[in-house]
Amino acid sequence: LAYSSILNIGYALMAMSAGGQNGMQAVFVFMVLYMIDVTGMFAALAALSRDGRPMERIEDFAGLSQDRPALAVAITILSLSLLGLPPLSGFW
Repeated sequence: LAYSSILNIGYALMAMSAGGQNGMQAVFVFMVLYMIDVTGMFAALAALSRDGRPMERIEDFAGLSQDRPALAVAITILSLSLLGLPPLSGFW
């Protein structure tokens, strides 16, 4: 998520450098959609724990779709949105 944030701030700065009303409107829309995606991802990751300990490694995610299917679907959708897959908000 840290690398994604650095990259996406670069996109926002590029839109700001375009100047004018359209550039600022694009930055606003982009930042609102990006903050929704990132906040949702951090909330989903903060909600993860197994046997009272936080899930910190990739191996900890094994079997998440059987244990907590709704959370697994939310993480998948938010991840795909952060990747910019159409028609999710990260694409727009």
